[in-house]
Amino acid sequence: METSANLDVVRSMYAGFGDLAGGSADFAAYVDSHYVAECEYMPVEEGTAIVGREAMIGWNERWFEAWDELTADASVLEDLGDTVVTEVAVSARGTGSGMEIDQLFFHVIDLRSGKIQRIREFLGRQEALAAAGASEAA
Repeated sequence: METSANLDVVRSMYAGFGDLAGGSADFAAYVDSHYVAECEYMPVEEGTAIVGREAMIGWNERWFEAWDELTADASVLEDLGDTVVTEVAVSARGTGSGMEIDQLFFHVIDLRSGKIQRIREFLGRQEALAAAGASEAA
């Protein structure tokens, strides 16, 4: 798959995530259209990998239940072909608590056959770039 096609997949995934934040609640359709069935996501707050379609749907449902307001703005740092590194700025306000967060996350996204196979999440830019095998000059 061409690099530009993988970037389109990644951009579409983030756009879909934004749609979910905007109130679209079709989590199964979101996961099915962007991820391979045996996908894996390793968010920093979980401490363990979320593996497979059903687990991804459940994680997305729990994630969006936690927030009254949520925005996630992503930008591409490195395009390495079948791996893309992104920076994601998340701003949110907690459901019930009203607690506000602003946090930067860095995703290392591995793609296969036009869908996302794995996302590894990091809090540091250099750590994400190193995990992806990218240069630190990006």
